[in-house]
Amino acid sequence: MTSEPTIAPLILVVDDQMVIRQLLQAALLKAGFQVNCVESGEKALDYCRDIYPDLVIMDAIMDGMDGFESSRKLREHPELKHLPILMMTMLDDSKSIMRAFDAGVTDFITKPVNLDLLIFRIRYMLKAAADFDSLNESRERLAVAHRLAKLGQWEWDPVSNNVRWSEEVGRILNGEAKSGEMTLSQFFASLHPDDRAHVQNEVTHLLSEESEKGLELNHRILRKDHSVRHVQTQAVREAGVVRELSKILGTMQDVTEQKLAEEYLRQSKDRFKSLFHEFETIFNGINDALIVWSPAGQVIWANESSRAFCPLQEGETLIGKQWQDIEKMSLIETHEDPIRRCHKEGVARQLRLKTESGRIWEVRTYPLRDPEGKATRVLQLATDLTEQIRLREEAARSAHLAALGEISAGIAHEINNPTGVLLLDLAIIQQAFVDAAPILDDHFDMQGDFPFSGLPYSEMKTEVAALLEESRESTLRIKKIVEELRNFSRPGDTGHFTRIDLKIVIEKALTLVRSQLRKSTDNLQVLTPKCPCFTKGNLLRLEQVLINLLLNASQALKNRRDAITIELTPGEKYHTLTVRDEGCGIDERLLSQVTDPFFTTRREEGGTGLGLSISSRIISEHQGRLNIESVVNQGTAISLTLPICNSVE
Repeated sequence: MTSEPTIAPLILVVDDQMVIRQLLQAALLKAGFQVNCVESGEKALDYCRDIYPDLVIMDAIMDGMDGFESSRKLREHPELKHLPILMMTMLDDSKSIMRAFDAGVTDFITKPVNLDLLIFRIRYMLKAAADFDSLNESRERLAVAHRLAKLGQWEWDPVSNNVRWSEEVGRILNGEAKSGEMTLSQFFASLHPDDRAHVQNEVTHLLSEESEKGLELNHRILRKDHSVRHVQTQAVREAGVVRELSKILGTMQDVTEQKLAEEYLRQSKDRFKSLFHEFETIFNGINDALIVWSPAGQVIWANESSRAFCPLQEGETLIGKQWQDIEKMSLIETHEDPIRRCHKEGVARQLRLKTESGRIWEVRTYPLRDPEGKATRVLQLATDLTEQIRLREEAARSAHLAALGEISAGIAHEINNPTGVLLLDLAIIQQAFVDAAPILDDHFDMQGDFPFSGLPYSEMKTEVAALLEESRESTLRIKKIVEELRNFSRPGDTGHFTRIDLKIVIEKALTLVRSQLRKSTDNLQVLTPKCPCFTKGNLLRLEQVLINLLLNASQALKNRRDAITIELTPGEKYHTLTVRDEGCGIDERLLSQVTDPFFTTRREEGGTGLGLSISSRIISEHQGRLNIESVVNQGTAISLTLPICNSVE
């Protein structure tokens, strides 16, 4: 590999004597330089304006424009002010030497010229010029760097008490790129009033004998146009000088844009935090569980409602959990990871889950995409459908009951009149048979046995009365069923609501069913508070409910030792009236059906299956709740929860 050839320096020889020009040209060419020669100062100026030589050898005394004037003219040219000029002269007085240097001559050599010394002098000047150019280039680069960084230098001289600064400091202080100086007091006056005392204290400390370190300050400059610049100032003592005479050397950097950017970022961060908290408050107010998942399948954010979807221990967080953890906490089984599947397929998905506790959740997953459309996160929205499904089922059940009520009303109306006729006719027939019995008995005594309704009179004599009584009882049963059907078909007939004491409801109900209860149990307990328990309702309707519950309790007892307890518990918003028995209990599978119309487990004993259904509806009309708890062979507890009413209307 060969290196590129170097270009020999170009030397311009200016002398009005041809012999000297030729002599110098030969010596310089032999030394390896390029050489051009001109015979006057005017031609030297023209030549240098077109071709920039690396060095000029100028004769001091020439016809026309001499070497002094030529050198001065060359220095006036911007591109030639650092051109090395070697002057040849026979003048060696100090005045001529000073004149040469004033004209801009770099160095001089006396005639007659020693050619070896000339070559040495030329090489030295070219090296010095190259070093100067390199230094100047470095200074220009440093100046550009300082200008780009808005960094300038300054120094304080304790002898003159003046602060001198570079162009960039001048740009910071005055908005003009000019170097200058001012007194230290004037410098302090340029500081922002709010920062002035602090900067003065720090500078004073730097000047003290105790200070061995420099200073670094962030403060503000107040310009004459009242604009404010933020700066960072650093300073140190001049080393190696007597303390009293040591200068303070420092830098000043304009960091206004940085400060403004930092303030903008701070405000943006505050706005972002504010918006984040606002959105978080909104999201936490949503009843649905919102969860954001990372591509790795971990929770990175969740709202408060997600705790209902994923039960957590005290102090536990969802952040970092995976879908398998959610499955374990919620006791659900999906047989798949819907989060990873949504992230992988990049499409929204929906599935329905049922927890072990019986709650039903609709889970929807949506891919969150970056600007390039790639799914980077997954948003999960889980909605608890349990209450919605329950309300839908209740609405369907209510519609069913309404239709059943209309049918029941029609049936009750159609059956009620024939039932009344049957009861009236049966009473007449019974009385007729009583009146005819002596005549029939006399005929039997005189004539003996005879046919009566297809059977011997001796057999029918006792059967007829029993058959008539059985018919009457069956008809009365039909009448009772019709009456309950009529009650069931009147859901809007709540009667007049007044402020009533539930203790009175208990007393009146017990008055009506006490004899029946005494036949069923020896253990009847009534637990009521001393204070009244007021609610707003219809006394007769609530009395009807309590009577029905007490009769059901008495019929559920297995023996007289089993107890029935009536307990009234006051509350702040609701009173609770509970009827508890120690009877046979109700199978757990049947509990959801016991308030359905016509459902009964005592069909053979004459149960109609309408008692609890009517009671449940009456309690709902009173804005209350009817709750049933039962364990087979241990008993049943039915609680009526009714709102309190303290005010008298």
